[in-house]
Amino acid sequence: CGAIYTNAMKAQLKSKLFDGFLYDEDEKILRLFMTNGQIRIYREIPESIALGLSEANSAGDYYFENIRSRFPMD
Repeated sequence: CGAIYTNAMKAQLKSKLFDGFLYDEDEKILRLFMTNGQIRIYREIPESIALGLSEANSAGDYYFENIRSRFPMD
């Protein structure tokens, strides 16, 4: 049985690094689906960061500048 996300944001990304992401608004967890098949999970992500990623001209640049070293990763 898969998890059901009632309050989630999902986006496909046009990126060499990422295929897309799933953001759980209630838990503030961002799951990044990478083009190499890996899934990176970050905690304590504000909704504004997930929105910024979905709207960024470069998802990779946005990730490196705003997510990678700023939030805890599981």
